[in-house]
Amino acid sequence: LHSLYLSQGNYPAAVEALRLTLRLQPDAPGRAYRLGLYLAALQPAEALVYLELAARDPALAARAGELQRTIRTAELEGEPAYTHLQAGRQLASLGEWVLAGEAFRQAVLARPDYAEAWALLGEARQQVGDDAGQAFADLEQAMVLKPDSALVSGLLALYWERQGELEKRIACLAAAAAAEPESPTWQAEWGRALALGGDLHAAQEHYEAAVR
Repeated sequence: LHSLYLSQGNYPAAVEALRLTLRLQPDAPGRAYRLGLYLAALQPAEALVYLELAARDPALAARAGELQRTIRTAELEGEPAYTHLQAGRQLASLGEWVLAGEAFRQAVLARPDYAEAWALLGEARQQVGDDAGQAFADLEQAMVLKPDSALVSGLLALYWERQGELEKRIACLAAAAAAEPESPTWQAEWGRALALGGDLHAAQEHYEAAVR
């Protein structure tokens, strides 16, 4: 039943089915971990107890513990949308892009003006092979809400890289670097894009700026 709900994308129902299996067989850290992942996307506070159970397994301890810490730290902000976003980013770092996308979706539902959440939702859609048009719409929404966000500009640059639009990618990286002038990341990425376009002199300047 859990697998059926999961195939339909019905995460709340999948959570309840998996929760029932744990009641019937409580000593199953792998299932507790999976349930913790689902709940991290849907209801992060409720994920903590299952991640604690999962962490008893040495093979799962590091991953479960890091997700647990991420949620607890985010909750200190007292902003549910922020907690969803941070949980989503940690899920993405674990390779759980489908669940990360659900976490970002929950973030924008909780706060429709959350530009970074829209941008990350667009990235998650691309990672799982969803419609590129919808991913671009999410990124556009993020740009409308916060055009001076380095994260938004950086993720839009990544979108244009995948589309083979080098000039648009360079423009987005220039915007990201302007938003965070002390960040070496954007200078290095800007340099890489310029190098791919054949402008090696300008690329070197940005690589040197990154090193400085």
